[in-house]
Amino acid sequence: MPKLVKFRELQHLDQGHRKQILDLLKSEREHAVSERSVKAFFSSPNRFIHAAFRGGRIVGFALTSINKERGRLSYVLVEPSERYRNIGNRLFLSTLNGLRNRGAKTASIRRVENNRIIRSLRLSGFPERTESVNPAQKRFDIPIGNAAEWAHVEQRVRKFP
Repeated sequence: MPKLVKFRELQHLDQGHRKQILDLLKSEREHAVSERSVKAFFSSPNRFIHAAFRGGRIVGFALTSINKERGRLSYVLVEPSERYRNIGNRLFLSTLNGLRNRGAKTASIRRVENNRIIRSLRLSGFPERTESVNPAQKRFDIPIGNAAEWAHVEQRVRKFP
């Protein structure tokens, strides 16, 4: 029987977690990602990693940041062997809730690496916006500030395909 997946924010990035995240990134990206760039992500006190764990091993993660009341979800990645098990959707919700708990009123997602989430956001009717700096890039601003908004978002995300 497979172990349950648990979700939590990483308070610090130890060597083992850093290696697991680097391995996941390298398996997914065309260019190499350095350990230095992962360390640099933590150089700001406003950046966080939310992770999905199965038996102590990271099977997915999301990179997030917060600036005042605006959260940003930069990257969501689930290990290929763990996909199609609803881990990505649950990680997405856990991450949004983490941003909400830190005071974010909205969460913005805009990276092409999040294609499955982007597709699900579109299908679920979340409004898509065009970036003013780069019109070719789209983003979603997801309201998460009050209980009613959060309940609505949670309900829609749980129905993601």
